[in-house]
Amino acid sequence: MAPLSGANEVPARDTSAFGGAIFNLSPDSSQLKYVLKVANLNNPVAAHIHCGVPGVNGPVGVNLFSG
Repeated sequence: MAPLSGANEVPARDTSAFGGAIFNLSPDSSQLKYVLKVANLNNPVAAHIHCGVPGVNGPVGVNLFSG
């Protein structure tokens, strides 16, 4: 489970929104299945995975949702 919170944003955001993501990669690495669950979030715009080191807003590597 990957926890989702405003504290994990770069820069950090003060928000009551929170959630989690569960990822499952197929044995041959050809498919990624996932579930995103969020609370206290209105009008989400996008969900994606950034590539890079923690604390740096690296480039988007995988788009999960775009509203």
